[in-house]
Amino acid sequence: MRRRAVYHVTLILGLIVSAAGLVMGFARSVREGFASESLLLVIGAVCLIVAALIHAAETRARVDRLQAEILEKEGYRHFVDRAAEGFFRIAPNGEILEINAAFARIYGYDSKQILRATLTEYPQDIYVDLASRKEFWSQLRAQGRVEDFISKVRRRDGKTIWISENARAILDKSGALLYCEGTVHDITVERESLQATRKALQDAQEAARAKAAFIAAMSHELKTPLNAVLGFSDLMLNQLCGPIDERYRSYLADIHANGKRLLDLICDVIDFARIEGQALTLSEGVFPIDKAIEEAREKVRDDRKDTPRLIVKTPEQTPFVRGDQKRLAQAIANVLANAVKFTSADGTISVKAYRGPDGSLLIEIADSGIGMPADRIERALEPFRQIDESMGRRYEGLGLGLPLAHALIRLHGGRLAIASTVGKGTTVNIALPPERIVAAPDVSQQEPNARVA
Repeated sequence: MRRRAVYHVTLILGLIVSAAGLVMGFARSVREGFASESLLLVIGAVCLIVAALIHAAETRARVDRLQAEILEKEGYRHFVDRAAEGFFRIAPNGEILEINAAFARIYGYDSKQILRATLTEYPQDIYVDLASRKEFWSQLRAQGRVEDFISKVRRRDGKTIWISENARAILDKSGALLYCEGTVHDITVERESLQATRKALQDAQEAARAKAAFIAAMSHELKTPLNAVLGFSDLMLNQLCGPIDERYRSYLADIHANGKRLLDLICDVIDFARIEGQALTLSEGVFPIDKAIEEAREKVRDDRKDTPRLIVKTPEQTPFVRGDQKRLAQAIANVLANAVKFTSADGTISVKAYRGPDGSLLIEIADSGIGMPADRIERALEPFRQIDESMGRRYEGLGLGLPLAHALIRLHGGRLAIASTVGKGTTVNIALPPERIVAAPDVSQQEPNARVA
């Protein structure tokens, strides 16, 4: 603009000076001949030359700007046409104002020209659900933009696909909607993959529930004959109906012991299946934690007469816990049974309960047994896995003790962690969250009671 103003001023000045020089020169030439008027003519000519140069420069700059705009538009068009994502501008009545090649490919057309020649002015008929399309325009008018709008559409070949659209509203000066512009991309693969994953998850949950229901239904059929075996073998061992031969007595003791062991294994399998199928619910109450620990200790002592020395330490003022006493005792008993299995009769097992810094209740069960490598600790918490999986393994069991204890603790919102060293023993830490502790005093500074069994 400044250059144009200088051009016009110079041009006018040159014309005025030149005209003045000519008039004055003509008048003087009539009287006396030429003098300073020739100087005015020279100045006017210079002004005209400068004006001509400015005009040429302005014209060149205008041409350069136009060429740059053309190149910019061509570059934008080149970018849009080669983009992998579909670009569109569509009027509210459905008329296609502008699209790129990717948009046409998404809808199954070889080119955008063929798509525009084939579709009507109202391409809403390609949408499977017209209500969804109305919702698209309703959101656009209300919010001025639409993000990740999912629709199902028909391609040219009749196949239905899922698309995701992002668009913004373009308004005129009065605020009326002129058209929308945005992008679209095909999300059929992602959508079908997500649906397949959800279906697989639902199928897995249904299978787990069906398995839990089956095992729960079978539990009665399994337990009833076992209870009969245990009951009658116990009756005969106690010789309530008269004396029996000592050899038979030893056989009955084996029958009773193995029957009880089999019943415990069946109960563990049933409990674990119910937890997996989300069919096991807690029967919650409030109880002192030392009762659950004592219950677990008695169970382990009843199952194994040659248990190692068992030391239990609890605070003088026992914390009260809100939870399922039977299930917590079962979890602690499973950890203790695992410790007894891998600890020699002359070894030591300690159980210590105390409050953590965050108010949680911590139960630490440590043994002086054989321990295990650090890389096998995670396997110990997997169901039906054995640390020693060889055919000639020394230790029996289904591999459900620690996994079941872990699952029962998690049902209470707690956590179970294992630390172990080969040849030095294993420590299992159980933590119950602070919200499970009921009216428990701060016992972190108190000396615990000690009981030795």
